[in-house]
Amino acid sequence: MSNRCLYIATIKEFLEQERLAVLGSLHNNYHGEALTTTDEAWMGEIDILQQVLQPWKKENAQIV
Repeated sequence: MSNRCLYIATIKEFLEQERLAVLGSLHNNYHGEALTTTDEAWMGEIDILQQVLQPWKKENAQIV
């Protein structure tokens, strides 16, 4: 993983991963202070992305 990325995975991996695991990756790579509002925003974004990216789950692509 690049030092500049908070999260990187194939779309398939991202869609198959539990949202709390994605959140954990974001926390592990975040250099700031993750507040409750940060977590709430990230969880909302993860939920949205895991829904809208479903049509592309077989594409050879990454989410960064």
